[in-house]
Amino acid sequence: MEEAAVSQSPAQLHNLFAILVAVCGLNKPITLWENHKEDMTEDLLHQARRYNPTANIEYCDALFNNTLLILEDKILSITSHKLALYGLPEPVHDQSEWTSKNVLREPSYDIQALRAYIAANVPRITQIISKPL
Repeated sequence: MEEAAVSQSPAQLHNLFAILVAVCGLNKPITLWENHKEDMTEDLLHQARRYNPTANIEYCDALFNNTLLILEDKILSITSHKLALYGLPEPVHDQSEWTSKNVLREPSYDIQALRAYIAANVPRITQIISKPL
C-alpha cells in the first residue's frame, strides 16, 4: 500500500485494499486502514472542495465514511462479508445531508450568472407561451 499510495489513484487504492483485506488474510486490516485512509479518501476531499470552493473542507469522518462505503461494496462483491468481519469500522449508511454532492455543490452556484441567464431567457419563454397555437 505504501508504494501504491505514491503512484496510484484513490480508486486503484480502493481495489487494492479490498483485495488485500478480502483475499490475503491480513492480521490487522484496521492498521492498514488507519495508515492509508487519507490516501484512499483524497479524491472525495478534492471533489468536496471543488463543489464548495469557499469552504475550508479537510479530511473528516463523513469523507472517511464515504470511503468505507466504497470499500464495503468492493469487499461485499468479492466475499459477501461486511467490513466488521475483518475488524474494520462499519460505515454509516444514512449520512447527514451535507455530504450529498448536491448540497456541497449548491453554495457554489454563480448567482450573477444565473440572474443573467434568467434575464436573457424569461422574455423568450413568455413570448413562446403567449403565441397562439
